[in-house]
Amino acid sequence: MFQGVKSGDVSSWLKSFLNKERDIHFSERLKQLFEEIDNSKKLELNYEFIKRVVKTRNYYVHLDDSLETDIFNFDELIDANNKLSALMMAAFNWELIKP
Repeated sequence: MFQGVKSGDVSSWLKSFLNKERDIHFSERLKQLFEEIDNSKKLELNYEFIKRVVKTRNYYVHLDDSLETDIFNFDELIDANNKLSALMMAAFNWELIKP
């Protein structure tokens, strides 16, 4: 499989191969959790909420001023934190009981 391939090429290929499964965007992971775990709609999450979570995260992590109008204000941030905490607990429970 590696015949005629330089060690730098193998290293690059291996890193790329190993990262493929884990290379998922934050918004995609939230959508997966939302679809898999909150199917009973108890957490009142929707795609607009997920978009604002991602934009708020990107604003603070990447200091992207273009997102400043789309982020949660202080009160909304507290509510979002509570919803995300509930989603995290639901994810833990789901992992424990799934077949």
